[in-house]
Amino acid sequence: MNQTIIIQYEVRAQILYHCFKAYLRVHTTDFDPFHQTNETHGTIEFGPVHNQRRTKAILNFFINSTDDKHKIEKFIDVPFDEIPHLYTLIIRPNNTFEYIIDAMSFLNGTFTDSFRIPIVEPKYIPDPTDKKPSDWVDDEFIPDTNAKKPDDWDENEPEYIPHPRHRRMPLGWNENELEKIPDPKDKPPEHWNDQLYGEYKPRMFLTPNVQ
Repeated sequence: MNQTIIIQYEVRAQILYHCFKAYLRVHTTDFDPFHQTNETHGTIEFGPVHNQRRTKAILNFFINSTDDKHKIEKFIDVPFDEIPHLYTLIIRPNNTFEYIIDAMSFLNGTFTDSFRIPIVEPKYIPDPTDKKPSDWVDDEFIPDTNAKKPDDWDENEPEYIPHPRHRRMPLGWNENELEKIPDPKDKPPEHWNDQLYGEYKPRMFLTPNVQ
């Protein structure tokens, strides 16, 4: 496939049933509508499925066989109402797809990574014969064996020390200043009873100096 495929349709629930399926089935050219049954699957199925609890969006691909189903089901917050909603599926030549609902991108993925069973085999796969070397180290970083402690190194020195230019306390600094003080305007309600509810605690706010 060297062209982008766009499949789009509109869903409107004229009657709000408790359960319904409104997903679209796309068939191949050899599809015979006169011999369709409940077991007939399309090549692509996508759209909403609603039950009593919530609505979910499905995306199924049937490749070569009806048993080989590549499936994605996502629970999403699609509005369940009588307003029309637009569902769009975009399939691109680079083996990526995009699921759009009401002009909002809901899901972006690839045919190699987004499905439990890949639709397209990945370009690279793990080598089953590749084994970890016996001298392999899992640690990302290791101590430098050539690094030596400086001669003036003091193990008792703290990690941080006060800045020499900021040792003096600013003018007007009050070490006893509280960060928060009670709001004097916040009074207990008239019906407040300390014996029933406990001591009333007014709301607190930052002091002007702290702010």
